[in-house]
Amino acid sequence: MAGKNTILFLLLLGIFSCSSYEKLPIQILAPSEKPLPSGLGRYLYLNRIPSLLGDNDTIQTGSIDLPSSYLNYISWEIINLSLDVIDRSPLKDSVMIDTIIYEEFYEVKIGESLDSVFISELCIQDSLKGIISLEGLSLWDTVFFLPQHSYPEDDSSMNAYYYCVNMFIPEIKWRIYSKTGQVEEEYLINDTLMWYSMGETKDIAWYFLPETETILHELASTVATDFSEKIVPVWINVNRIFYHRGSTKMLMAAKLVRENSWDEAARIWQKMAETESPGIASKAAFNMALACELSDRLELALTWINKAWNIEQNDLAVAYSRILRERVRKTDTVNEQLK
Repeated sequence: MAGKNTILFLLLLGIFSCSSYEKLPIQILAPSEKPLPSGLGRYLYLNRIPSLLGDNDTIQTGSIDLPSSYLNYISWEIINLSLDVIDRSPLKDSVMIDTIIYEEFYEVKIGESLDSVFISELCIQDSLKGIISLEGLSLWDTVFFLPQHSYPEDDSSMNAYYYCVNMFIPEIKWRIYSKTGQVEEEYLINDTLMWYSMGETKDIAWYFLPETETILHELASTVATDFSEKIVPVWINVNRIFYHRGSTKMLMAAKLVRENSWDEAARIWQKMAETESPGIASKAAFNMALACELSDRLELALTWINKAWNIEQNDLAVAYSRILRERVRKTDTVNEQLK
């Protein structure tokens, strides 16, 4: 989920894709949107969906009908995939999963919150801070076709093709309960997800759509990730760049980067930033900012990117400076959430 500064950075990357630098994917720790309301500790995951559907129910979703067993399966996929995201968080020890189907679930109607006494007893039993409960799951989908036309270079006749679009709109409801049984937070996750295929006829285009099972697994992964990233800090993938051309020394340092020898590359860049021509010195200082970011020395990274801009003003240095300042702010937030 790229912010405005990151989008600007990637746009610049696309504009200058033939320039003297290359993309470098890295991971950064992003803060949660809403930290777990009761603070750090153990939380229990519960899945209410199986208790809300009868064994013979058929779920009308638009263009396809799903048996209730399918929706139950998706609900557990969402639970497990949400936990997979949390496993990549520094707070991974703060949650646990329980797959027991509690009889008390059946006494609560769709939309109603769980009984506070029932929740508090669970929390006392397992020394929990609270309960994270999946409480609502609905899907709606539609399929439509978009005609496309093309003219072959060696023929004036027009060829017609069709894009087939399968659009799913999931709605997922989560509640977080405190150990006293009160609802502390409620999350309603809405999304619009699309899958595409193409064919010479509508039937062929439909045929090449992914299997329903594949679509539903990807859907579960998306909504599970959306929720987990709201409640705990997680590692996310972002893109950076480094200059790899401009002089023999820049080529040498780039080779070291590809060998993951960042310290040796940094020694070359640091010297170049002081001794080379302005164009090369600015690029070396830019690379030094990246090396500092990778070692979590963000304030020093800001010093280096400012130096790069002062040597030779350019839009990439400005964009990276904004990204680094945003990272400093988010790192402070993450540190607060991890206390």
